[in-house]
Amino acid sequence: MELKRLRRILASRNAAAKSRERKIRYAKFRYERELKIRVKKLQDMTADIDEKLAECKKKTAERAALNNRLRMMIEIMRQELQPKIELRQAIWEELQQLRAQNLLLALEIGNCEAFKFLNAQFPPQQPLLGLPPSSPSDDDESFDVESSDDEED
Repeated sequence: MELKRLRRILASRNAAAKSRERKIRYAKFRYERELKIRVKKLQDMTADIDEKLAECKKKTAERAALNNRLRMMIEIMRQELQPKIELRQAIWEELQQLRAQNLLLALEIGNCEAFKFLNAQFPPQQPLLGLPPSSPSDDDESFDVESSDDEED
């Protein structure tokens, strides 16, 4: 009987050892499987991030090129506008001189009505941002009256 009991104990111990081995193998297998799944997910995320990064780099390059083109266009416009600004300034200065001459002539003649007319038509104005104010429009009646007065003389 004792022998039977010892055999059962030994068989039980062997079965327990095998069970522990299976449990460890299963745990390792499960852990490895989980690791493989996590690695796969991380690889997929890395691929997505790399794709997005490449897209961002492409957009950045496109926007930098567009920005450079716009800067060049602005510089060209500045260069084209500079002579116009200088011409407008010269015309403004000449207009101021002519105003002064007209006022002196009106005072010499003693014609107060002409003086009032000139002040009403050409009030002194301050230029905006260093630029003279815009010239009177073509459909301004007072401008036509002046030009017709000059033609009669």
